[in-house]
Parts: sequence; C-alpha cells; structure tokens
Amino acid sequence: MNGNLYSQSNMSQVDMVLSHLINYGKITPEESINLYNIKYLAKCISRLKERKISIYSVFCDTEKRLDSKIKEYVLCKEQPPQVKKMIETVKAQHLRKTA
Repeated sequence: MNGNLYSQSNMSQVDMVLSHLINYGKITPEESINLYNIKYLAKCISRLKERKISIYSVFCDTEKRLDSKIKEYVLCKEQPPQVKKMIETVKAQHLRKTA
C-alpha cells in the first residue's frame, strides 16, 4: 500500500476509492474519473474485496443516457470487526477535517 489511508498525500488509488466509499457510501466509475482520475475502478474494488472489505454493486440509471445503466459500488454496512474499526477512524478524521 502506498501512502497512508489517513492522509490525502500520496494515497494509492485503492485507498482513495476506499476513503470515498467510507465518506460517501458509494461510488460510480464516472465519479472515480472526475474526482480522482481513476480509470479502472473495478480493479480498485477487486483489490478492496481482497482485503476482506464488503462491497456490492448495483446498476443504476444514468442521467446522460437514458438507455443505459452504470454500475455503482456500495460499501456494505456489515463489515468484519477490523474493517469496522478502520472505517470509524477514517470517518472521525474526515469529520475533523470538515469541521
């Protein structure tokens, strides 16, 4: 893992996606490109799942093209104990930064 999940500087793409999921609950490929310049969101999600982080995907309608659906990745509420602890730490840190 490059960088540190608890600081924005030098974070890996996987850690940026995880931080976004923790703070906002979900992410789409469009958001990952626009916000973080991450083109391979599915690979980041796969790596997070390898770390035993529970994430599920759903298809949702897009406002730009009514005939297509995009995949949205959502962080599950139920997580292993060690992941829950990490999520609470990141949330607390995010609240301190925004306050």
